[in-house]
Amino acid sequence: RISKSGPGVVPAAVILVLMRILHRRIAMPVARLVEATGYLSAGQLDRPISVSGNDELAELADGFEHMRVALRERLGDLSEARMRLEDANANLERRVDERTQQLQQAYIQIRDLDEAKSRFFANVSHELRTPLALILGPVDSLLSAAELPPDWRDDLEVVRRNAQTLLAYVNDLLDLTRIEAGRMGLDYSAVDLPRLIRFVADHFLSAASTRGVALRLAAPECLSAQVDAAKIARGVF
Repeated sequence: RISKSGPGVVPAAVILVLMRILHRRIAMPVARLVEATGYLSAGQLDRPISVSGNDELAELADGFEHMRVALRERLGDLSEARMRLEDANANLERRVDERTQQLQQAYIQIRDLDEAKSRFFANVSHELRTPLALILGPVDSLLSAAELPPDWRDDLEVVRRNAQTLLAYVNDLLDLTRIEAGRMGLDYSAVDLPRLIRFVADHFLSAASTRGVALRLAAPECLSAQVDAAKIARGVF
């Protein structure tokens, strides 16, 4: 008689046991590793990766775990660096805003000072031009008189020249605005320089004579040059 539990049944039981062992030793660890890689790819680095055993899959799981820890630490460092960078950018923007406000305030102050300076020069020029004009009027009238003594005439000529020079300087105060704006031009013309210098020196003859100083000018008889006569005279004076 042949038993039903003979050779045909024993291999099936063995295969079932082997399948359970393979499931527990290979399939389940592989499934955990696949699940772990999904967490890593999604950026979920707070889930530990662990596979029990001493085989290659356990070693692979340990490798994934070390990688997870390293990534989490690296991302933590990057997060801190990003926060520091954001703080630095915020501080820089604040400093730029503060500096911009300071520059705007400084610009307003400089503009107000320029306007005040222009008004001051305009007022001073007006206040000085009037008395100088009142001096030049009587001096011109006296010089037009034929019976004027020669020494008086010379002194009045000195007064007129100096008053005219001072009036020209007063008018030059108004040129400061044009100089600052870069609109102050030069009026070039052919000028006899020694004659121009002698004309300026004559302004000081009376003062030199009063102090007992002999004023002499050593210059060529004639030397022509293309210059701005008014500005040359102003510089020499």
